[in-house]
Amino acid sequence: MTGGLGLGTVSAGVSGFGSASETGVAALLGLGYDIRVSRTVSLSPYWNGFALSYSDGDANVGQIGWESRCIKGGPCRKQDGGAPDAGLVRRAVFAA
Repeated sequence: MTGGLGLGTVSAGVSGFGSASETGVAALLGLGYDIRVSRTVSLSPYWNGFALSYSDGDANVGQIGWESRCIKGGPCRKQDGGAPDAGLVRRAVFAA
């Protein structure tokens, strides 16, 4: 679980048209769960949501994904066949 409140900024720019930005109050909330699938490998599905509220409106983003992690001493190896990569992380992220 993760979360926070603070100051956020959203900005956009298009070449030839200029740019704009807005600043306001922002919030973040994230939930996930680590699922051990073997002694040395875990999968972690998660969801993150963040929102920004400013004087002219708001902006909201939701993100879901998963990460797989090889735990020290696991079967993950570098592509060149070298020593195992402890804590190697692979991620797949989907934003809406």
